[in-house]
Amino acid sequence: METQVNYSLTHPKETPVSLRINTPSRHIVALPLPLAIASLFTVPASGDEYGAEVTAREIAKTTVTADGQPVDYPRTEKPEVTASVVKLPPEAETGWHYHPIPVYGYVIRGTLEVERENGQVDTYHEGEAIIEAVDSPHNARNTGTEPVELVTFYGSARLRPSPTSRGAGRR
Repeated sequence: METQVNYSLTHPKETPVSLRINTPSRHIVALPLPLAIASLFTVPASGDEYGAEVTAREIAKTTVTADGQPVDYPRTEKPEVTASVVKLPPEAETGWHYHPIPVYGYVIRGTLEVERENGQVDTYHEGEAIIEAVDSPHNARNTGTEPVELVTFYGSARLRPSPTSRGAGRR
């Protein structure tokens, strides 16, 4: 039997963000949301650091983004991470846009196709990580018959404009 533990992070002007952790009912994990998010990016070298019932599966490890550029983190005195759940119904697309900051994602369900300005197309399936390109116009779309749902993490500086700028790239 599993128990679902929910953590919510809300801001008065934003949509709530939740993280669900399924765990055996006799072992409830209680982590603050920032620690739970950080744990998605931190994978131990072996399972020895955790108890016998806890497993960790690395889903991505890279030094480059989706377009082959080196991973680079914002240098700021006011760092901020924003986590969002993005849902695309069948045949929906984001429209051409780019991210001036690092964006990482995880496909919860469905299949997402991302076309870059140079014509390159990357396909991401359920359970796969996305290491987005920075300052590279692209359009993401759901070409399947089921909804796509993914969690995205934006690394930026507080008081910075919206992490996604529209109107870039070809149409």
